[in-house]
Amino acid sequence: MDSVDVNGEERAFLLERTVQGTRLTTFGDAVVLTLRCLDALPPNAPAELKAAWAEAGSPELSKGVTCEGEQVVTWARFIPVRRLLKVKAVEAGGTLTLTTESQAEALQEEEP
Repeated sequence: MDSVDVNGEERAFLLERTVQGTRLTTFGDAVVLTLRCLDALPPNAPAELKAAWAEAGSPELSKGVTCEGEQVVTWARFIPVRRLLKVKAVEAGGTLTLTTESQAEALQEEEP
């Protein structure tokens, strides 16, 4: 579950992550996930998705919210290497686009 504020109105959507493949990064082997928004709970939604939606209070999902992106996470140490998400929400006055991006720069290990 996620949401975006459009002129003071929260527009809720489900963020779906799908395994696309793997990639070698400077932090090690990583899994690559594609990201997209769902504006409705699919009829054949898995139990985990239904549970996550219910846990969030079963909010009404907003029509007209779309997104695309990618998330890269190493699996040996679960390091979020990179995340890019572009969300578009259609409203009466046009389209609001929100782009967020984060990227790991360094890994520092400390001994106890």
